[in-house]
Amino acid sequence: MRYPMMVDLSEKIVKIMGGGEVARRKGLALRKYCNHLYVIAPEINRDLEFANCIYSEVKEEHLNDADFVIICTNNESINERLAAACKERNIWYLLASDEKNSEIIFPGVLDLGELQFCVTTNGAYPALARQIKEDALIKYMKYDMEYLKELKTFRKIVIDNNLDKQLLYDVLDLNVEELKEYIGRYK
Repeated sequence: MRYPMMVDLSEKIVKIMGGGEVARRKGLALRKYCNHLYVIAPEINRDLEFANCIYSEVKEEHLNDADFVIICTNNESINERLAAACKERNIWYLLASDEKNSEIIFPGVLDLGELQFCVTTNGAYPALARQIKEDALIKYMKYDMEYLKELKTFRKIVIDNNLDKQLLYDVLDLNVEELKEYIGRYK
């Protein structure tokens, strides 16, 4: 059974084994979160040129130093061999062709800065996960960086002054200008 969690990949070494369409999607999804992204394949999609590209047949030795591996070659036997090697080396991996047998899956991500949503159906019905993500975007678009900054300021005021915690919930229906005005009463 999977446990949802957020992981800081900024200083982790992430290697994508394969250079096709699946590699492109996964690489683009990781681009802003990962400073050490490698793509290993004989041919690599041009959209991945921002990463460290190694134009080579994929080999087990490419797993060296990896913290997380995305396995998405077009050769199922290579994919299975890499997954087994990752498991043996205790490297977290995503086997794109068989997410049920992967240690990690990619949920649908809605990134609104400080506010992030991740949603998955664990492969049961991906279209539902996409729909939930779209619905969340519509509902929570108002929570931009400025709004969250003001909420953070108000939270500090409530905690520092030992105010009623219900106030933290009372302000959530306010827009950013109303929130600023409300906070002004407590400064």
